[in-house]
Order: sequence, then C-alpha cells, then structure tokens
Amino acid sequence: MAWFRDKGESRSVPEPAPQMEELDAAEAEATPLVIPRLLPLDDAGQRRIDAALAALSADGVDAGNLGSLAAGYDRTYLAWSALRASKRPDHDPLVERYGLGIAHYLTTATDLRWGRVSDAFGVEIGVGSDRDDDFLVPTNLVAVRWMNGETGWVAAVVGTIVGRRAGRAAR
Repeated sequence: MAWFRDKGESRSVPEPAPQMEELDAAEAEATPLVIPRLLPLDDAGQRRIDAALAALSADGVDAGNLGSLAAGYDRTYLAWSALRASKRPDHDPLVERYGLGIAHYLTTATDLRWGRVSDAFGVEIGVGSDRDDDFLVPTNLVAVRWMNGETGWVAAVVGTIVGRRAGRAAR
C-alpha cells in the first residue's frame, strides 16, 4: 500500500492498459440489435400515470405547469435529502411521480405521446414520436439527476426538449 511504502523502496512501473479486442465479424452478426420502439400504453401504465399525477396534485404540483413541476421537484428532493439516510422513504415512487409528471407536461407542450418504450433495457412507460423515432423514458431522466443530487434542472432540461421538438415540428 502506497501510504506505508518505505522511502527507499522503488516505485513500480504501471502496467500498460489492456488493448481493446477486435470485434469478430461473425460475433457482431450474431449480436441482435435492439431498435427502440414506442408500443401502445397499457391499462397498468395508465394507472401508474394517473396515480403519479394525483400524487403530484395532492402535493400542490400542477403537472401542466413547468414552473410548478420544477419547484415541486426541488422541494421534494431537498426535503428527502435533508432526512437522515435511515429515515428517508424509498425514492423510487418520488422519481416515478416526477418522471411521469414531466412526461405529462411534454405530451401537452409537444407532439410527443404516451406509450411504452421498448429498448435494450426493457419496456418502460415513456413518450415518443413515430414521426422521427424520438423516445424518452422520463423516469430515467429524473433518476440520474436524483442520484447525483441535482436540483434546479427541470425547467432548463424540459424547456430544451420542448424547444427542440418545436424546431422539428417546424421542418
């Protein structure tokens, strides 16, 4: 261990980084490519959306208003993170609530529609467009930022998505 090395001990030369393997053409052909698709929303998915929107409303968050969603997310995350780790509730329902709330906003502000996104990671509630094959799993969008402890991002990120969708609709 470097902390306890004798000063007279010589330092070892680091080993070279391993070389990347070349992909065998036959192996590449045998690996199935998963093309994301937007599948119809099922009843279970609709119930999850309805529950998330009702929970947001009960918390005073208007999922049709980006400012309200942004403020609600920040307030919820900060309250959750202020608790001792042993006292925190499971964050998954909170992530789903805000992910589906953001998706709801996107379905009202853009051409994206509800569905189930099927990709290499499985099938999850999402939004998408058949016109240009753009898909978004909104709970992933929220989960990554939740894990990183980010606040203040909702309005900017969702606003950018809305702006890009508007630009594509104009083409």
